[in-house]
Amino acid sequence: MFATKKIQYFHHGERSFRCNNNDATEDNLNQSVEQSIPPRYRSGQGGVNTDQVRKDRDLARQKVIRAWLRYIKVLFL
Repeated sequence: MFATKKIQYFHHGERSFRCNNNDATEDNLNQSVEQSIPPRYRSGQGGVNTDQVRKDRDLARQKVIRAWLRYIKVLFL
């Protein structure tokens, strides 16, 4: 599903097409919930393993904070 319309870019002087696309393909829309969950985060009961998601989120947060601290240390020392 594409919604296109002609718009005028004044700095170019040419008409251009603008496309509103949400990148939702027909295949992605027809996936079941189990197929849309990455295998790493699937629980044995067909749902999401929230403990693993939480652990990965916390680990990613720690890595970001450590990277910022290293950057600040290099910047000011």
